[in-house]
Amino acid sequence: MEEKDALFDRGYVDYKKFDSYCKNSTRFVSRIKNNALVEVIKEFPLKPQNNIKKDQLVYLGKDKITKMKDSVRLIETEDNEGKPVIIITNDFKLDVEKIGAIYRRRWQIELFFKWIKQHFSVKNFYGISQQAVKNQLLIALTTYCLLILLKLKTGYTGPLLTIKRLFAACLYEPFSSFVKKLYHKEKSYFKDRRRINHELIFQETERQVLAGETDHLNDLTY
Repeated sequence: MEEKDALFDRGYVDYKKFDSYCKNSTRFVSRIKNNALVEVIKEFPLKPQNNIKKDQLVYLGKDKITKMKDSVRLIETEDNEGKPVIIITNDFKLDVEKIGAIYRRRWQIELFFKWIKQHFSVKNFYGISQQAVKNQLLIALTTYCLLILLKLKTGYTGPLLTIKRLFAACLYEPFSSFVKKLYHKEKSYFKDRRRINHELIFQETERQVLAGETDHLNDLTY
């Protein structure tokens, strides 16, 4: 899709926004909820032997409340599991199979952004222009690749986050010192603590109660 296009998931439903897109010729593809109010105006012919179940010209929304001023195209197809998927768009020129493919590819976009959030340290953008955002993402990608190379060079099999944090702490230290600390296993604090035998404590408390030795239980002196 082009720069002026928009692609939404079914969590985003704004009929007024859709009308504005139709008005300024911004193409969009979105998925509507199963309980959406649909007024069918026209049925478009379907090609045989494909997974497209419907191709219609419709109005969306409730009369005098949420109804759209512009008509849109409704396409019903299936996902990879055979479940029905209802898509709306204001593109009447693009082939119906391509529109279905565009919406299915949104998962790749979502997975890409999820991957960025998990692996890139991009919490805030320092610039809002297209070039500034692109530069920051390229720097984050370069940093990620360097950390991957560092992980391969050291043969470390632990999480990449450990390498990132330790590398920042050992930035001005020799590489040998960094590797030594990377593989150093600190003794766990919890291993030195004495384990409490809760069953033994319960049995002793039960014995004291049955024997009437309960005066010390009312003693609040520490």
